Amino acid sequence: MKRLVSVSLIGLLSCVAWASAVAQTTALNGHINGIEFCFQSVPECGYAGFVGTFTGKVNGNDTTAVFTARVNHAVPLNETNRGVTAVTEGEWSLITPNTTIKGTVKGGTLTFHQNNTFAVDLTLPIEGSSSTAMFDGTLNHNVFPPTVTGRLRSK
Repeated sequence: MKRLVSVSLIGLLSCVAWASAVAQTTALNGHINGIEFCFQSVPECGYAGFVGTFTGKVNGNDTTAVFTARVNHAVPLNETNRGVTAVTEGEWSLITPNTTIKGTVKGGTLTFHQNNTFAVDLTLPIEGSSSTAMFDGTLNHNVFPPTVTGRLRSK
């Protein structure tokens, strides 16, 4: 009987620990400054690739980090495709001195603005967390390499 109680207690504690890990939240609030280093239209890439720096807070602590993302969008970004383009998939990461936060790109939009710039809105679920990050910023195709700037925050 003692063995059954011990095994049951271990099982119960494991479930509680697993549920706590799943329910963990991640708080992000900061700014991204980066570049687009590869275009989805380039066959060797097949995606739009971004790298930049994050400056802000992660779980309430000031930090700087490297931000990376690769995304696919529904139609090419050019002067003839004006309007809103869906972001269909991708992956992202935020690499701080202490940890790596990452996830998939759940969706988003690229909205054409005047002068070859695009509003970027992305939904970024955080792997291993109940939190989701949101990115809203601007992609500027008027310079080379194109720049991306904006805000990264969790909700």
